[in-house]
Amino acid sequence: MDTPAERDDETSRAPPDDVPHLVPDDQGEVEMEGPPRQSGIPHSTDRLNDPPVAADDFSRLWEDTRRRVVELKSYAQYYISAKRDAIKAKIVRASLWVIAGIVAMVAGLCVLATAVALLLGSIADLISGAVGRSWAGGMIVGGGLLLIIALGLWLGPKLFVKALRKATVKKYEEIRRKQRSDFGHDVHERADEKAHVPRG
Repeated sequence: MDTPAERDDETSRAPPDDVPHLVPDDQGEVEMEGPPRQSGIPHSTDRLNDPPVAADDFSRLWEDTRRRVVELKSYAQYYISAKRDAIKAKIVRASLWVIAGIVAMVAGLCVLATAVALLLGSIADLISGAVGRSWAGGMIVGGGLLLIIALGLWLGPKLFVKALRKATVKKYEEIRRKQRSDFGHDVHERADEKAHVPRG
């Protein structure tokens, strides 16, 4: 009769039920036996036989993302190119207007100078014919023109400064009038009051 210790030792040496073990068949060949596979649990060979669905999805996602990036890049290049061409068109148009203005100004000055020269020449000839001296007309017209230019250079700045001072005085008088209307006194009156307050 086996003792409890011997039974425990035999039990520890026996393979567990869930571990496959080798069993000889009738012809002497060895077969692998083990516990039945539970339903619902995939076997390793089943995973190998599954179609690569995840890889195909990732490939399609990557291709779609790459196509959208290329599309957005094309749109961005189109927008930048359109803006650049619009800026170029504005610069060209502004340059043409500037050139046209310069040409018109030069042409106007030339026409004005020609008209003045013809007018002064006619006046000089008229004076020369009236006086009887060919040089008198040119001298009188040229001297009078220089005198008018000198007078303008002398009186022009004075008249300009006077007009500017008058406009400035009128501006600050208007501000002081508004201060008196809003506060009952202006800045000068308030300054005079502060100046006459005795200091303690």
